[in-house]
Amino acid sequence: MALPCGLLAGLLKWAAEDDGTVYLEILNINTLSGTATFGAFSELVGFVVVFRTAQANSRFWQGCTSAHKMRTHWFLAACTVMAFNRSGKGPRDQCWQFQDTLIRLLSMLHAMSLAEIEEINVNVPDNTCIKAFEFDLIDPDGIDEETLKYLAACPSRVELLLSWIHNLLVESVHDGTLNMPGPVVSRIFHSMEMGTTAFYDAVRITEIPFPFPYTQACDVLLVLHWLVAPIVSPQWCKTIWATMFFVCLQVFILWSLKAIASEIEVPFGTDANDVNGEGLQQEMNNHLLLLLDASERSTPVVRPEARPLHRLDTDVVMMSFSDVWHDNGASEIATSGRKGQTLSSAHAMFLQSNMESRPDTVGADGSGGARRSVRFDRVDEQFASANASKEMKFHPKPTEEVKFPQTPANQMTFPRTPVKVSRL
Repeated sequence: MALPCGLLAGLLKWAAEDDGTVYLEILNINTLSGTATFGAFSELVGFVVVFRTAQANSRFWQGCTSAHKMRTHWFLAACTVMAFNRSGKGPRDQCWQFQDTLIRLLSMLHAMSLAEIEEINVNVPDNTCIKAFEFDLIDPDGIDEETLKYLAACPSRVELLLSWIHNLLVESVHDGTLNMPGPVVSRIFHSMEMGTTAFYDAVRITEIPFPFPYTQACDVLLVLHWLVAPIVSPQWCKTIWATMFFVCLQVFILWSLKAIASEIEVPFGTDANDVNGEGLQQEMNNHLLLLLDASERSTPVVRPEARPLHRLDTDVVMMSFSDVWHDNGASEIATSGRKGQTLSSAHAMFLQSNMESRPDTVGADGSGGARRSVRFDRVDEQFASANASKEMKFHPKPTEEVKFPQTPANQMTFPRTPVKVSRL
């Protein structure tokens, strides 16, 4: 749009006589005695376009915030439930069955929420074209066949999954699988409700578009500006190239802002600048599997020879993660699961190229950080010498504590790598 307008302005500047006449007396580019009239019109068009772009940017970030809040609240609710499920009064097989059911339903709930938002925004002939229906789920075949068929036939799938999760929580509280006081149960349901509210906020942004009359008025003003700018601008520029440049610049900026607003006002869909729903689902699955892995391991304990931090006469030694992992012989430090996770597909390509051009930074000794970061060297040396010949031992578990299966550290694969199964 900008280049043809600039060429038209340059052509009029080239064809105009000294008095502004272009071949005929009626065609005269010196129609305005000053810049105030056109300047006021340009300011009006700029205000209208910038306001729309600002509203589109606000809708974009509201949608992104709602998608992340939805996942956060549901995960926090699951984290609390899994913690209390460890001390449930029911049999361990019943507790594990509850965990497996809850994790599967939450994974399905998150993916279905993203699919529902995408389905509203994308005009496709049938549901098989919805990209979110191809997202990975945590072992959905573990759910009985009748339930899966009923879920496929239900038009309100998100609400159905929410009701199933609520029913599962209430039944588990009644049969003793979840040993939780009333206020904690209320807090869990409140977290589920907050996640559902965030989902409905995202649906609101998708269902309610930017006001159509405002959009049409903005487009009409842009077309009028495109027609007027090459006619009135040449009289204020001395050269043809200056005329072409400034007219092209004005039109390019205004139409670019309009295109940006049209692209980001609804952040859910399959475009390159839409929210990366597949990345959100993958991270949700990894976190849910993390809850299962953590529930099978005992709670961290303090070594018997550790310094009593509750005593005022005890000096505190400050160490970094790099120091601790080096001292304990950690052979491999896992990369953060959020590394490489991006908001949109377009940002993913930019981030990948940026990471490839930037080398990783390590410490002077190659271990990833400074070798020693100890606040009290004297106390640290005494502690090390006093325990150099002792074997590190942990507190024995109480006899009444539930025994969880333990996996040796050298045999662990963390985080758990799910197996991709596809019948297509």
